[in-house]
Order: sequence, then structure tokens, then C-alpha cells
Amino acid sequence: MFGFGKKKKPAQITIGADFMDYESKGVTPSRFGDTSSFISTRYLDRKYNYKQADHLFKSNALANRIARLPAETATRNGWRIVINNNDEKQVVYQTALDALLPKEKIASEIIYRNIIGDAYLNVNVDEKHRTSLEQPLDPHNILKVNSINAFSQMHVKANQICNDPTLENFGKEEKLVLEGLSDGSDDNSKEPESITIDSSRYRHISLDKMEDDATGTSLLMRCYDQIKTLDTGLYSTGKMLYEYNMKVWKNDAYFDLSEDDRRKTDHRMSRGMSTESLVVVGHDDDLEKVSNKPGGIDSLFSFAWQQLSTATGIPKSILMGEQAGTLAGASQDVVNYYDSIGALQEQVIKPQLEWLVKLLMWSENVGGGSEDPDSLDWHIEFYPLQRLTDSEKIDNLGKLSTALSTAINGGFLTTDEAHDILLQQTTNEAIPIQLTGDSADDDITEQDRKSFAKEKAKIEKHLTGAKNHGKKT
Repeated sequence: MFGFGKKKKPAQITIGADFMDYESKGVTPSRFGDTSSFISTRYLDRKYNYKQADHLFKSNALANRIARLPAETATRNGWRIVINNNDEKQVVYQTALDALLPKEKIASEIIYRNIIGDAYLNVNVDEKHRTSLEQPLDPHNILKVNSINAFSQMHVKANQICNDPTLENFGKEEKLVLEGLSDGSDDNSKEPESITIDSSRYRHISLDKMEDDATGTSLLMRCYDQIKTLDTGLYSTGKMLYEYNMKVWKNDAYFDLSEDDRRKTDHRMSRGMSTESLVVVGHDDDLEKVSNKPGGIDSLFSFAWQQLSTATGIPKSILMGEQAGTLAGASQDVVNYYDSIGALQEQVIKPQLEWLVKLLMWSENVGGGSEDPDSLDWHIEFYPLQRLTDSEKIDNLGKLSTALSTAINGGFLTTDEAHDILLQQTTNEAIPIQLTGDSADDDITEQDRKSFAKEKAKIEKHLTGAKNHGKKT
């Protein structure tokens, strides 16, 4: 006996224009000055807004850069776990954290947040006693942390949030319900069931979510007008360049041709004159091109860029990838931008990393067994947002050696304690304890190598001469 599964829905054919200006018809007033209000019921559909933002991210290069740039900047250089007085566990937990690919996953999560307005990072674990996803995750029941995944609000059916300000858990999310999911198989005989996940098994980040909002605000939709203005400017510039020179062909015989012959003639002419506009007129006809003078258009474009920079919080020089005005001005743009990225790291990324590290510490298969995270003296440390050169790393090593030498000679540190501090830097990319690689592959000069050898010898000398101190004073 044969069973019939559910038919697959045919692929939908989407028709899109190259420029957003073409998409204005029927959505916004056809002329920019026509500001009369209009009502569109489809904008009340949250799913439609998500699809629109997703389409904008995929089709517009500027929107793509706006969504990706903060996420990539915040996660590019990474971070490390620092566990004081236990360098072995520090390496073990750092290795376990890196195996979850947090840089890639958290970057995707922030990109989803910028596009949709909300994003999630969930954790998948093996448990000693298997429990439902609807139940809170018991840290004492974790065998192994398998993976983490980032996803957006696209498939979230509902968020269960307490909005009673008289309660202790006001504003806190308790659960979320997912729908429309697929396991990737070809079996479409039944609709997948909804999945409810307890808040202890995921982290939720939102953009500009107000008091009574269940979801956040899309960064791309918030600056849609600015993106559209620049997109229209690009389209208009292209039209001006295409029509910068125009060919006029005066030929009365052209109009006497049959429709088929005229089509063939148009085809031949378009192939031979594809870089400029061509118009055919009769001898008694006249053609006049009326246009605005392009003088001052650069000021209009600068204004549009400034508006976009304000809407996104990304300086114009960073968005455009070039210096703005003076060198000092561009440098200050970088400083201001990195300050905002630093806030993103502290407020969004760091709590999630601490959550993951705690789960790794509670799990049975990392670090020799489960242990209470509060029993260890540890924290998360981000690497500098700007990549350091090898010379700067050597300079950092010199400063560290000088500080340790002073502490040892002053009796503030023992030799063993100084040794432990050095070992803790083995996972610190900003302070190289050992240099590797061929000099032909980096920017290290011979003078840098001599400086490094000198600092290393100084460290060894002070460590050897400080053995009599034995303890702190």
C-alpha cells in the first residue's frame, strides 16, 4: 500500500528591480514631494517586514555592509579566558570554547539582529538525565556542550515575556516558541511541530526594543530612507553617465520600415552603440534634452552620506573605507567607532561568552569534570580592536618584563608567581612569549629580534636573582 506525502510547494518566482527607485511604485508616492499619507495593510504583517529587510540585505551592497561591519569588527580579533593562578585550566577552557566557533556564531547573531531586529544564540548539550527543551537547563546535569547556533526572529512564533512591573521578573523572557522548521530531510508528509525553548537554553539580543515591545527594530529598516536616497543617487549617476553623450540619427527611411525590419535595425544599432544613448528622429523633427546642471551634486551626496552615518552610528569614513577630510578627523572617527564597538562587546558579547564558559565549567567532559564557576578566579578579556604589529607585541613584552622585574625586586611577587603570570600570557596574542615564523613572512626586523632577545635575557636574569625572596612582603 502506498502513502501519499504532502506536495511540495512550487518555487516562488520573485521579480525584483536593480534599483530601489523602481520598487517605489505602489509602495511610496511616485514623486518625493507627494507626502500625503497612505495605508498599506501588508506593512502590518511582521513577517513581510522581515522578508523585506532580508531582501534588502541580500540585494543592496550598502545595506549588506551596514549589517555586517559592526559584527565583524566586534568579533574579528577575538577574546580569551583568563583564569588566575591556573594556566592549565585556562588553556583547557579556551580550547573548549574555541571548539564551539563562538566568533563565527556570535558574528552571525549580531548580523541577524541588525537585519531583523532580534537574534538568538542557543546551546545544544548532552545531559546525564535527558530533559525537555521546555524545562530549565540544570547545570549539574550537563555531560557535554555540543554546539551553539545563531538564528533570527524569522521562525519565532511567540515570545513569553513578563510585562508586569510589579513583579521581580519584569521584562524578562521566559520561553520562546519556534515554528516552520525543517530537519533538512525530504519527508514533507506532515508539518513540523512547534518547539518551545526555556530561556536558560538560549540568549536573546534585540535592537531598540521599548517597554511594551515583544521584538526589536531592524537597523536596515530604520535607515531605509537614507539607503534608498544613496541607491537612487547611484541610479541617477549611472543614467547621467549613460546619457552624457547622445547620438542623434536623422533618417526618415527608418520610420517607413516594417515592424520586423525596425526591430532588426534597433538590434544592430544597439550592439554598435551600447555605451551611449541613441535616438532616431526625422529630418523635420527636433530633439532637445533638458536636464539639471550637475554642479553641486557632490554636496548633496555628502549630505546623504552624513544622514546615513547618523542613522547607522557608523562614521562616514568607516562606511566608505577612506579618510574623511584631514588625517586627524579620520583618526577620531576610528576612535569613536571603536568606542561604540567596545560597548557592543561589553554589553552584548561578553555576557554571552561568560554564559558559555560557565556551561563548559559545569560540563563533565571539560577540565577533568564538573566544577562550580564561582570557585575559580576568571574573566573574559577582549583583544585590541586594532591588530598589533609584531614590533608592538615585542614592546608589550618589554613592558611586562619591566613590571615583573620591579615587582620581584621589590618583594611584591615571588619567582613562582611571576612565572605563573608569564604562563597566563601564553594565550594572549598581544604578548608573544615565543616568536615563530620566517622573517620573510612578517615585518620583524633584525633589531626587533635583538630587542626581544635582550628583554628575554633580562626576564631570566631577574627571575634567577630573585630566588631569595621566596614569599610576598
